[in-house]
Amino acid sequence: MRGFVLPGGCVNLLLSISAASADPSKLVLSFGGASFPSEPYLAATQGFNQYFKAAATYYTSNSGTGQNGVFLGRFEVGASDVPINTGLYGTNGTIVAIPAIAGGLVVSYNVPGRNKTKLKFSRKVGLGIHLD
Repeated sequence: MRGFVLPGGCVNLLLSISAASADPSKLVLSFGGASFPSEPYLAATQGFNQYFKAAATYYTSNSGTGQNGVFLGRFEVGASDVPINTGLYGTNGTIVAIPAIAGGLVVSYNVPGRNKTKLKFSRKVGLGIHLD
């Protein structure tokens, strides 16, 4: 079985997995990983379980747990909001990355004397704030 890591479509993936099974009510699926996408994933697994009478569970932790959990066979689906460690891909294509959730970043500031003047960042400065 292939493992999927969803960087930071869970519902579509759950439905695809269930379609592969003759009786979705007998499915026991484990998902886990990043906390950023946990709310939509928890809602998706709850809806999936109610609709199919299945047993899917999402374990909120961190990106490393999501990636390693898939690689080690603990999870069918892992969530990660960081790029997948290339050492986990292996040579047999066992891990497939599927972008599933996007989020925005907001920079807030409090600079005395700048309350009526716009503060503009260049792309380089904006990236530097988040990458340093």
